[in-house]
Amino acid sequence: MLLTGLVLTSQAQNRVELRDLEVNKMLHNAEIQQQQRKSLEPPLSLPFLDDFSSPRSPYPNPKFWQDNKVFINTNFPLLPPTIGVATFDALDENGQLYDPEHLASYPFSADTLTSQPIRLDSVWGSNPRDLWEAAQSGDTTVFFSFYYQPGGGFGNLWESTLRGRQPVHQKGDLLILEFLNHAGEWNEIWSTEDSLQDYNFETFCPPCMDPDVPEQDKPFFKQVAIPIDTKDYLYNGFQFRFRNITSLDQNFETDPSRQSAGGQWHIDYVHIDAYSDEFTPFLNDIAFVEPSQRVLKEFQAMPARQFRGAADLVSEIPLLFRNMNDSAQADYQYQIFNQAGDIVHDIAPSNQPHIPPFFLDGFFRLNIPLENPFPIDKKPDTFEIYHTMKQPADNSDRIADNDTMIQIVSLSNYYAYDDGTPEMNFGFVVQAERATSRFAYQFPMREKDTLIGVQIWFNPTKYPNMDRALFDLTVWNAVSDGASDTTLRYVERDLLPPQHAETIGFSEYWFEEPVYVDTGSLFIGFQQHHNIYLCMGFDQNNNAENRMFLYGMDRDNQFKWIPVLNYGAVMMRPVFGSQRPPEPTAICRQDDFAEHINVFPNPSDGMVFVESPEILVNSYEIYNMNGQRMFTSRTSHIAPFSINISYLPRGVYILVLHTEKGVVSKKIIRQ
Repeated sequence: MLLTGLVLTSQAQNRVELRDLEVNKMLHNAEIQQQQRKSLEPPLSLPFLDDFSSPRSPYPNPKFWQDNKVFINTNFPLLPPTIGVATFDALDENGQLYDPEHLASYPFSADTLTSQPIRLDSVWGSNPRDLWEAAQSGDTTVFFSFYYQPGGGFGNLWESTLRGRQPVHQKGDLLILEFLNHAGEWNEIWSTEDSLQDYNFETFCPPCMDPDVPEQDKPFFKQVAIPIDTKDYLYNGFQFRFRNITSLDQNFETDPSRQSAGGQWHIDYVHIDAYSDEFTPFLNDIAFVEPSQRVLKEFQAMPARQFRGAADLVSEIPLLFRNMNDSAQADYQYQIFNQAGDIVHDIAPSNQPHIPPFFLDGFFRLNIPLENPFPIDKKPDTFEIYHTMKQPADNSDRIADNDTMIQIVSLSNYYAYDDGTPEMNFGFVVQAERATSRFAYQFPMREKDTLIGVQIWFNPTKYPNMDRALFDLTVWNAVSDGASDTTLRYVERDLLPPQHAETIGFSEYWFEEPVYVDTGSLFIGFQQHHNIYLCMGFDQNNNAENRMFLYGMDRDNQFKWIPVLNYGAVMMRPVFGSQRPPEPTAICRQDDFAEHINVFPNPSDGMVFVESPEILVNSYEIYNMNGQRMFTSRTSHIAPFSINISYLPRGVYILVLHTEKGVVSKKIIRQ
């Protein structure tokens, strides 16, 4: 058995410390439009409704919004109304801290989310009325509503570590809503300095105070409803915006490495509509609430050679829904596609679930039995599970995007506990006196294989000494499944720098020669020669706390392997194969036939055409330069076909084509 780990050659004992992000790499490398995207279309009509559930981009939908400041994600919120939120923090549209050198000592205005102009009189169809006259008559009132949550929710409800960072009241952190009046002036309409820990459920969800309602079924988002009944705002072209006041870490001025993303706020389900009576929170919408837990028992991805079928799969897939209405009936099914686009599993349960309304029963949980639909043939493949929940045609759902959830099951050539998105930084800090510390990450080896490299996600940092944060990539023997033996067996390369990958987010460190790995356990990690804090990515949505070990001093002053108890997973991945890849940063393999596939025009502001004479394209995907998949589609084309990229922010993307002859990637530019 092999063990690689992290050794700190310091004169002091060290401990693990999680720190808030100071860079969001999901946005960091994106080349996006810097100015606000002013709409060229007429003002939007009512109803206005966005729940941020579209998975296409980490940026807001330009149909509804003028700027790119906030982060659209499913990673940070805790039990939102529907899947996907807009997160406000101290990072700009490029994922970088807002001018921290000048804003370290006081709260400052950070993210902004500005709506496109809205035609409020559109509630009367083709016969516009004077908005003020209608409001005075009392027959119709326009209401603005949304849900919000302070950041800092727990990774495992209330029982584990924080996910993200909560706002700091003492430093003036706020979430603010502003309306643009007829004179072109922004006026504050509403603000809050809430803390999630201070939520009083009785004030906004009386049914949830029922002792029979489990804690996890109570709402963690508050709803706000504001009537738009003032003449200053009842005009054609009305706009609104959210913005946050935030602050940096309290230790920033004395320790530059302690910069962070600032206190977070999440908003969801922004809705403007006219009501003939009083405001009602009920809408005809059944939605997924959050991504489902992983299908593989321990991993987000694992090598195909190590996959054991049902033994590595969960027996049931837990799904979480929310019924925004007071009654509904829905049909559920799931389909599994392989990388070639073939359906390998298709199930529609015979007993369709009746989803009770949230305000009576909380969230609806459905456990879907999972058989073993994945072949155990040791051939790498990537599978997509499409979960869909639809209401009958005569009772159509308000938002289609939140009715579908996609899970990825990767049986490739690497192990991953993490989901590819960091919520925190992970590293070591000096604690006291003398010590020698090691960090080890455990992975099971069911079949003999060869280790060809390690992928590591390093979060960018402005810490001044990061150019001196060199480390060795090492391999140790392990006597048992525990990290118990520290005898050095193999050193591949030394004094390596932390790299900030420009493509898929992970830096790749390849061995000059493949390293033989026997059955048992494999441990990967670092050895470093300093006490500089290494900002490794840390995923707080997936847990590997029983697989991470720190070699340090226990309470009896004895050095031993100590489990790292933080809920989450360090973003490090062992990669296996027969030889070192010739192009380590390539997203996919290029073959000779690739030259026969042409993509044009490139750059493009709307459509690109794929020309593939005599080569069948089964499916395609679009990735941003961080490796985040922005779109996927299944097709079957030989003749030229078109792909709409108008919804993407301006920038460089990778188009991955899955053809009958192999996988081809093409760089495309959205201008």
